[in-house]
Amino acid sequence: MYIADTLSRAHLSDECPVSSANSNRDHDQIHTVATGILPNKAFREVFVKSVLEDPSMNILKSYIANGWPRTKRMCLEPLKPYWSVRHDLSTHDEIILKGSNQILVPASLRKRIINDIHKGHLGVTKCIEKAKNAVYWPGYTNQITDAVDSCEVCHENARANAKTILEQYEIPEYAMQSISIDIFQLEGVEYLVTVDRYSKWPACYKLNSSTSKEIVDILRRQFLDFGQPETLVSDNASYFTSLEFKYFLESLDVKHITVSPYFSRSNGLVERMNQTIKSSLAKATQSNQSLYDVITNLRSTPVGDGLPSPSVLLQSRNFRSTLFCMPEQLKHQLVDNDKVIEVLRKRQLNTQSSKATAILQNFVKGMEVWVKMSHRNWLQGTVMEHAETPRSFIVKLP
Repeated sequence: MYIADTLSRAHLSDECPVSSANSNRDHDQIHTVATGILPNKAFREVFVKSVLEDPSMNILKSYIANGWPRTKRMCLEPLKPYWSVRHDLSTHDEIILKGSNQILVPASLRKRIINDIHKGHLGVTKCIEKAKNAVYWPGYTNQITDAVDSCEVCHENARANAKTILEQYEIPEYAMQSISIDIFQLEGVEYLVTVDRYSKWPACYKLNSSTSKEIVDILRRQFLDFGQPETLVSDNASYFTSLEFKYFLESLDVKHITVSPYFSRSNGLVERMNQTIKSSLAKATQSNQSLYDVITNLRSTPVGDGLPSPSVLLQSRNFRSTLFCMPEQLKHQLVDNDKVIEVLRKRQLNTQSSKATAILQNFVKGMEVWVKMSHRNWLQGTVMEHAETPRSFIVKLP
């Protein structure tokens, strides 16, 4: 009869068989994991062969079997990156595992494994999560990120970038100092829209030919009525970038500011007015009303935030219309210019804070970039030079 003392030096006779059983279960578990991650027998043979031919892997197996050096400094250089996970490493035949489900991949197979992980062109996060359940090597998350980021197919079909903080225009100090112009189409007919950036005074003209000459003639008449602006903002449509249009503005000393192609958000004032006029005109047509009725109502409606109508902001008086108003409202009214500028500044700040989600990257000449063209896929190009307008670049496309 055995009586165990306090330190239990008298071991049970069946302890060794239990330990052997545990060892067998661990062996079977590791074998199952290895077979599950490398189910293809042919690839398993290639994998084992690559491990045997990798000097770092062989030394690593020796460390695992015989013990690690006392300090990281004493490790061979290629094995130092494994120091932080050394207690999680184990071997099964020629395969090294980290934890219970990650197989260590030899250097010669890492590119192939990354390609397998990226099959289906999943994004960076999904690929890394997929890798965490199967493979490991030092720096594998960074290498997967680089591989996905450099995938041309992913670039061509990527989502649009997050919206950046808009480059803000200088707030005008008086009416008709700066105007925005654009063209929209409704039921096959094109219309030119102009908006004063100070008073929000809208104008809309039905176009017959949509040529630079016709647009110049319309703007010349508008400038005759209200004076020529200091700046004019438009997109890069051909009728706004022709030599005739350029010479017209230069002859009147009007600075032309162009926004990026396919990026109407940066000319938001006139784009919003486009939508308002287009929607109102479509409804007016159904109710036997005209463009005249739409524009007259817009000009006589307060712009909001405590500011009066565009007609008051532009000409200091309300216009007489079919809508009843007191005679005093048709007389000259004083406009608090400082209040107008304050409201415009607040609106600009609110727009910036509510829509800004990213900071624009700085681009330099010769940099390889990807450009998204409207609703099409991304195209690879090269930055040639910085354009005249802020945040604009000339990019050479294939």
